[in-house]
Amino acid sequence: MRVLLVTVSEMLPFVFTKVLNPALEYCAIVVDEPEQAKKILSNTPLEKAVFPFYELKECMENFHYDCILCPSPFWEFPNYETFKKWDIPKDSLVSLPVIHTVENFFIERALRYYKEHAAEFEMFATGDSHAEFGLIPKKFKHKLFNFGHTSQDLYYSYQIAKYVLTKTGGGVHIKYSLINVDPSRHHYDESKTISQNCRQLQYAIALNDVHNFWLPLEKYKSLFHPEFLKFKMPLASEIDCVTPLGDKVQHMSFNSRFNARE
Repeated sequence: MRVLLVTVSEMLPFVFTKVLNPALEYCAIVVDEPEQAKKILSNTPLEKAVFPFYELKECMENFHYDCILCPSPFWEFPNYETFKKWDIPKDSLVSLPVIHTVENFFIERALRYYKEHAAEFEMFATGDSHAEFGLIPKKFKHKLFNFGHTSQDLYYSYQIAKYVLTKTGGGVHIKYSLINVDPSRHHYDESKTISQNCRQLQYAIALNDVHNFWLPLEKYKSLFHPEFLKFKMPLASEIDCVTPLGDKVQHMSFNSRFNARE
């Protein structure tokens, strides 16, 4: 695929060697510090493809590309409003907060853990951040596994519930399930939102499902390094899951999602 890359200069070595598919073709690399980027890419053909961030609009207008790929240390970089004001169609942008690797692999890791420990649980919950932060597993009579996740829509909550009940061997042990629903979820499709499409990666990895995302699954996966997609986070329960919450970052022990009431 032909890519217009928008990222932070200091991340280029990590992005090129660990995250993105080496087979990608770049029409332009738009960065915050072009001179730093040129040093990093010196003696490679990509050195001549570097442009400063203030020329992003011109690059989008003048180059042919299949997608605008934005791996960055932030949830939204460039800011969503930057693209919105230029009327950039949402079927071109792929956002990826690569620093939040734990976040990108959370769903896969949670499902894998549950599959190995399904017999221990009698109840599961799923939904958006209201379930993620609003439920206290220790308060429940039955041992609960909480799959709630920030901005998760009803489609993916249903897919997770279906996976838990049909593909983990855990369905026979489940006595109760809880699916969080709030009014916004009735008309919200995570796979169609520009500002949240950074979350598509974890569902592509965990469920092989991108729902209505503008890139089909195989093309979406083709953006990433094969080893990146194969990466498996350890299942040790005390490894933190880092979840952005507004301007704050809340550290939650993975173990806190399923401790039974004592």
